[in-house]
Amino acid sequence: AAAPQLAITYLAERNPTASPVTPHFVAVTIDSRVTTSADDAEQAAADGTVYTDSSDLEIVDDATYAGLQSAVGLRFRANLSIPQGSAISSAYITFTTDEADSDPTYLRIFAENSDDAAEFSTTNFAVTDREWTRASVSWTPLSWDTVGNTHSTPDLSTLVQVVVDRSGWSEGNSMAFFINGTGERTAESFDGGGLAAAPRLTITYLE
Repeated sequence: AAAPQLAITYLAERNPTASPVTPHFVAVTIDSRVTTSADDAEQAAADGTVYTDSSDLEIVDDATYAGLQSAVGLRFRANLSIPQGSAISSAYITFTTDEADSDPTYLRIFAENSDDAAEFSTTNFAVTDREWTRASVSWTPLSWDTVGNTHSTPDLSTLVQVVVDRSGWSEGNSMAFFINGTGERTAESFDGGGLAAAPRLTITYLE
């Protein structure tokens, strides 16, 4: 009879002089615009009234409605096919100038800390009653001198990362941002500029 045999499979030590294997990531860039009236909103500081049908977005002073907005809200729902936990390398929002403004303006931008942001209602304080991220990004925009020109925020990747890292985030969910501060820059809204001039969110992530 044949004697018993021991079979062993092992991995040979890799050559320590060999080049390490570098993970390969592909950068994917997506754009998402505000696509309905209820996806951009202004909240008046005086009484919390929320407007979702304005012809422009006053960021954030507005002499027409009580002098000051306490916040502007923006929701993006289209094309956000970002897998949960993806590494966000860059993100920014682009606005189209509706009125020329040069007053000193100091803004802070937040994201909504939720899995799937809902559209804005006209209930009083519907913007500031939402859960904002603790993290924010400061923005001191230069003068907006020419109607129709576009201007982008600083990098918002830290805010987007907070949202996509949530366990409940899924590809195709919606994402919202809030802006408060002092001063004025006037941008096109969905109702005033239509889809072509509405605020646009651009995100680059790694897959």
